[in-house]
Amino acid sequence: MTMDKDNKKTEHALDERIQDMTTGSPWKLILQFMVPLMGGNLLQQLYTVTDAAILGKGVGVEALSAVGATDWIYWLMLWAAAGFGQGFSVLAAKRFGEKDYHMLRKSTNMSLLLSLVCGVALAVIGVIAAGPLLRLLNTPAVIYETAHLYVTIMYVGIFVILQYNTVSCILRALGDSKTPFIALIISTCLNIGLDLLFVLVFHMGVAGAAAASILAQAISYGFCLRVLKKLSILKSSREEKELDKRLLKDLWNKGFATAFQYSVIAIGGIVVQYVINTMGFLYVAGFTATNKLYGLLESISLAMGNTMMVYTSQNYGARDKRRIKQGVRASLMFGILTSAVLGAIMIVFGRQILMLFISAKASAAEQVLEIAYRYLFVMSSTLFLLYLVNTYRNILMGLDRMKLVLVGSIGELVGRIMTGMLVLYVIGTNGAYFIEVSAWLCADLVYCTGYYVLIRKLSLEKTG
Repeated sequence: MTMDKDNKKTEHALDERIQDMTTGSPWKLILQFMVPLMGGNLLQQLYTVTDAAILGKGVGVEALSAVGATDWIYWLMLWAAAGFGQGFSVLAAKRFGEKDYHMLRKSTNMSLLLSLVCGVALAVIGVIAAGPLLRLLNTPAVIYETAHLYVTIMYVGIFVILQYNTVSCILRALGDSKTPFIALIISTCLNIGLDLLFVLVFHMGVAGAAAASILAQAISYGFCLRVLKKLSILKSSREEKELDKRLLKDLWNKGFATAFQYSVIAIGGIVVQYVINTMGFLYVAGFTATNKLYGLLESISLAMGNTMMVYTSQNYGARDKRRIKQGVRASLMFGILTSAVLGAIMIVFGRQILMLFISAKASAAEQVLEIAYRYLFVMSSTLFLLYLVNTYRNILMGLDRMKLVLVGSIGELVGRIMTGMLVLYVIGTNGAYFIEVSAWLCADLVYCTGYYVLIRKLSLEKTG
């Protein structure tokens, strides 16, 4: 009897984390939900920096270079996994907003099942494609074997990452951004500790770094899954666990559309990297230094985007057009303020911040710094365009307009490729600073125009 009471208390405490975003102040709801996401994004940045620092200091430059050589081909698969998880959760957020808890439970069960199948498929595809992808990017022979070992282990672990993304995105769809944030704290601490143990104590090299990341992610997944299973709102009957082919098809369409548009972004990144590589070592070093700050510049906009997807999905399910528009206005004002403040900080203090990544003793330090600062200045001056991309893309996902999201992603890719070709054959090196900006602008033209045309035509009436 005591155990039953304890279990009920635990379930009640967990249920309190669920947040209904169809009532209350949009500003307050959006900010409360977004803060843990921002913290999680910053922790993920710490993840990457820690791996690089421990490998660089503990193993050597060759190991660090091998891991760096796998960046974009790993992100290609990682973003696909992230896309599937986010796409699956769109339906859960909509059903939650509709207060259709029967279909919420069915969609959650089918999402978990589909994520298992997709996780196995991505892992198998990744392991098979690892070698050919590394050769396609002309990976230097001296680091090829090390890079191949690292990315193969990481591709096997993509299965775990997809499970974590699916569970954490479903929790967020129910308004719970705190549990995934706690999971990321656990994961980051574990990753740092296991990195130190596997790399510096057991001398496992890049294999140890990869194993540490996957094991930490697996424990985070277990933590989130345990919370999800204990939510009383998701206690399912036998009928709600039965296979539903129509629902699986709907979830697949949403998941694949999101995964594809994220993969398109990664492909665009590979194109940009190819263009920069042709410009010589100084430009590669300068752009790399600025890109270390890119995650920081983007982290808040990503948090805002994920927040708006959940907010929009729930209110779309509740058929409340007025609240959707209120939330969009709130996110727009926040984006203007945040991008202006961050951009100003980077413009004023950018050179000093960039020197954290550039050795002052290097013979070409001044040239690299000048290239890096020019790139940072252009990105900081146009940062609001990036905030618009991440915000309106996720709003359209929340409105279940996946085809429009795909069109915007293709527009983003076309912007990168066209500007990159102009840099190579017409404009010259100065045009390289504007490749990312042109991609953001192309995506914004699709997303912003699409949203405002759609919201005028959308016929919604708030349910009772």
